[in-house]
Formats: sequence, C-alpha cells, structure tokens
Amino acid sequence: MTSFESNRINAVQVNHVRFETLVPQQRLIIPLKKENLTTFVQFGLRITNFSSNPYSFKLFGLKPEVRNSQEKLLKRIYHANATVGLDESHFFIVLPGESLTSFVDGELRWYLHNNELVMQGQDNIGGYWYFHNLSLGNYRISFTYRNSTQSELNKLFLPIVIENLWAGKVTTPLVEFWLVN
Repeated sequence: MTSFESNRINAVQVNHVRFETLVPQQRLIIPLKKENLTTFVQFGLRITNFSSNPYSFKLFGLKPEVRNSQEKLLKRIYHANATVGLDESHFFIVLPGESLTSFVDGELRWYLHNNELVMQGQDNIGGYWYFHNLSLGNYRISFTYRNSTQSELNKLFLPIVIENLWAGKVTTPLVEFWLVN
C-alpha cells in the first residue's frame, strides 16, 4: 500500500469524518545545486464523510506542517503579497460516503546565495510558505484543519451563510517522506 492510499496510519476520524494526510511520493530527490533547478513536491489532505449528514468544508489557506527526524517542528515562514477574502466558493459540500481531496504543491530548490536547500509553495489565498535549511534525511508532514462555526464566520468576514458547516479542529497524523540524492 502506498502512502497515497487510505490506511489507518495516515488518518484520524472525528465525529464520523476522516481526515487523511496524503504523500503521493515519499522519496523526493534533492535537485542539483544549480540556479533554477527544482524538484516538484506535493502533499494533500483528504476528508471523507462517514456520517449520515452532508457537511461543508473549506480548503482555504491549507499549509503543511513539517517535523525533522528528531520530531522537531520546523519553522514555517509565511508571506502574503495579497489576501483573498473568504466567500461561499471556498466551501465544498461533502455528502455522506464521499470524499474531498486538496493538494498543496511546492518545490525543493537551492538558494545559492547562502547555500541553503528550501521547500516552498503557494497557498490558495495569496500567500507563500517556506521551510529553510533542509538536508538529506527523513521528515514527517501533517496538516491542521480548522473550520470556524457560523457565528465565528459572521464576526470575521462579511456575513455569509454556509449550510451544514462542519466546525472543529483536527491535526492529521504525521506521514514520513525522505529527501534523497
């Protein structure tokens, strides 16, 4: 079974909803130390509704959390050039028995000016995330999913009404990946 397939190791279930960490490619080849050479990386979150009710979820601003081989959470640098406002189009209804999957794309690249390997990517709200000073070895990735209650949405944003909003916070299990030559 590959890490992309469902299993108990990469999933957690809360109130009949399963949240999974997806790592389609666990072995990521570090690019050669040359300008503009990159290695594509992709990580994902799958939400499966096992309840008898439809729920609305948002996959807005999803960012990975990475730990090194010593289980230390790596500092994620985040910059936003512009932010996109939250609206109804950012919510997706997941019917009973169905799944919703979102992937975060990024790249590995060398910053030659300081001889530093970086993993970076862009989210869907106008921001960029970075993990600096990476090296050969194993890492583990997860996602923390948060969905506000309807009253919190009304306080934070222009009043929008989202039907069957699933509210809560969950962190997916860590799934391993390796940076290799």
